[in-house]
Amino acid sequence: MVPAVVTAAICAVNLLIGVAFFASRWWPRPVNTPIALLLEAVLGVVYVAGFVAAGVASLRGVGVRTALRVGIAGVSAWVMVGLIELVFSSFPALLPDAVLVRNAALLMKAHRMDEQDVIEHVPESPWVKFRPGMQVRSPGIRGQDFSYEWTTDRLGFKNDPRVAALERVTALAVGDSFGEAMGVPVAAQWTTLVTEAGFPVYNLSVQGYAPVQMVGALRKYGAEFEADLVLFGFTPGSEGRNRIFKDPAALRARRYTGAIEQVNRHVDEIRRVEYRVFPVTNAVLSGGEQALRGLRLGLTLRLDLATEIEAASRAPFDEASSDWQETLAAIREARTLSQQRGAKLAVLLFSNRAIAYHERFTGAPPPPGHYESRVREALARTCRAERISLIDTHDAFRQYVDRVWGTSEPPPFFEIDGHPSAAGQRLIAREVVGYLERQGMARRAPARASIER
Repeated sequence: MVPAVVTAAICAVNLLIGVAFFASRWWPRPVNTPIALLLEAVLGVVYVAGFVAAGVASLRGVGVRTALRVGIAGVSAWVMVGLIELVFSSFPALLPDAVLVRNAALLMKAHRMDEQDVIEHVPESPWVKFRPGMQVRSPGIRGQDFSYEWTTDRLGFKNDPRVAALERVTALAVGDSFGEAMGVPVAAQWTTLVTEAGFPVYNLSVQGYAPVQMVGALRKYGAEFEADLVLFGFTPGSEGRNRIFKDPAALRARRYTGAIEQVNRHVDEIRRVEYRVFPVTNAVLSGGEQALRGLRLGLTLRLDLATEIEAASRAPFDEASSDWQETLAAIREARTLSQQRGAKLAVLLFSNRAIAYHERFTGAPPPPGHYESRVREALARTCRAERISLIDTHDAFRQYVDRVWGTSEPPPFFEIDGHPSAAGQRLIAREVVGYLERQGMARRAPARASIER
């Protein structure tokens, strides 16, 4: 008969390996965790408690044979996990990118990547941007229609390299993720489409930027180009981001807003806080959790859109708020910078999905006092009073939604992510090209493509 102490020792081995595994999985995790991760924690507690109980019972001569069988099965499973870890840690290129992206060491080894961070921190506004010549990947689950990766140009922005090489362009664009054209390839972004229409546009927009950062990007990097026009891209809702840049503690901690902050945190929480124990197994589990969250988002898309539309209808807008006044101040500063460089300023107002879909989704027009309607009215009043051109894309998006609703034609926004899709990029480009033509802007190059699709 196997001594009870041997059975207890096998249980102890399972206990130690289990503690190491669950500790490695949970130690770097943030406090606010999804339900799936909470279930993992419960499973870990049950696992540890079970082997503690089995080991203690064995030493007391109770259930020795049962504990031995369970213990051997557990050790065998861990040996199998160890072999899998050994093979895939040695040859990580065998794993799909959806798994590799969950562990920095595996990803860099598989793709022979440098350890350099994609984020560049600068001491003055805009305070943060992407590094030049880096492959940027958007974290999280954003849907099958979303393009997750792109490569920055010589200055660290999202542009066709041929435009980045120019010294003179028709226009410079500043903005946030809507201006950057987050989620579409460089070839499909609105600035590329306008460029192909004969009006070269260099894009200084960065996902997650607040209006104060947009003017900072223009001030710091706009001098690289001569331009006739500056397009100040504004997305309703982005004005609230201004407040974080009044907090010195947030800037010292290198915390920002929006999508670039998601990348920044992803670097800190995933790509720097690597799983040192069981890296392959942990990466597979994390990739699986991401896939399940993506499936849930897809299944609840209509409910999420209804919630989004309702929230936008009830959102308050205070024209006297510091956030809005700082936004107007940023626009005025952008105008001053533009004039100093011999260029005009035009505000390019992007349309959010919630208001573009409102009437078709609910069967009624947006209610009086709708947040985005009030933003549009307030911005239009300011632009009229200060003789700043305004390019409002709302009607183009609403009319397109009316036309394609219930058809198989591509929607103007991504299903899950909510940013303008390739179809939405064409709508924006048409509005900008129409404005440039009305202004009598000369084409600097022959049109290479049509945006009338």
